[in-house]
Amino acid sequence: MTPYIRRSWRYLHQQTSATRSSQWCPVCQAVSRASERAPPDLHARPRLPVLHSYLAGEWVSTRCETRPLGLFLKRRLRFSAVDRTWRGEYRFFGDLACTAPLFTATVGGRYSGRGSELDFRMEQASLTVLDSAMAKSLRCGAEPWVSGVPRDLSRSHGCSDLGILIPSVEYETVRVDVDTLGSSLLLLGQPDTDNRRRGPEDRPTAYQPPLVQCRPQDADQDNALYPVHYAQVGPRPYASGAAPSSCVTLLLTLGIALVGTAQWMLNM
Repeated sequence: MTPYIRRSWRYLHQQTSATRSSQWCPVCQAVSRASERAPPDLHARPRLPVLHSYLAGEWVSTRCETRPLGLFLKRRLRFSAVDRTWRGEYRFFGDLACTAPLFTATVGGRYSGRGSELDFRMEQASLTVLDSAMAKSLRCGAEPWVSGVPRDLSRSHGCSDLGILIPSVEYETVRVDVDTLGSSLLLLGQPDTDNRRRGPEDRPTAYQPPLVQCRPQDADQDNALYPVHYAQVGPRPYASGAAPSSCVTLLLTLGIALVGTAQWMLNM
């Protein structure tokens, strides 16, 4: 990178927001109590092999994620080990709290590969624009866009304005972990900030924020993405009976954290 480019270049991707308190972060508490002579004892998360049986099920974002150009994202993916198909819902927002929706892209197809390297084929896609200003300026397809109305992108082979190409292949790096609560975590490769297409030998070397598993593989055969509340009520099987799904646990944890944060701010 030349000195001129260093002076003129600006970041396009924001970092993850920092927290003001370590109350709900065990790792943060361990680091804050540590010193140079007594470093923190951080245990590595257990890692599971990337098997189709572990990958199968439904996964959702644990928080609002950052994307280039001031966009924010919530992801929701579903995998079927029966026919090796996948389907993803990507909801983009214009604010850090993910409360101002801009558009939702739904893509799907088949996946293949082994180990930590998987190839995701994008064979069908639909787009729903949720912002009226974006609907007026978007140029994908011959017909004008209407806010809130989904449209199939197969005939237009995707949407070049948003970097969606149908058909195409995403060469991913995949990792499956287990958190301290025993919930399965799915990590996919970090996309390039310039939306550059990768080849089989140019896979990501960093991971996006983890997705938590809502439901493991069940009897559903259509691999459809049902409403979020449907994904959050199914119990997870445990050796000693049934316990609430990890997504319900996640929502309860976030709710408790918000209440604790509000009480802490009132006591300041």
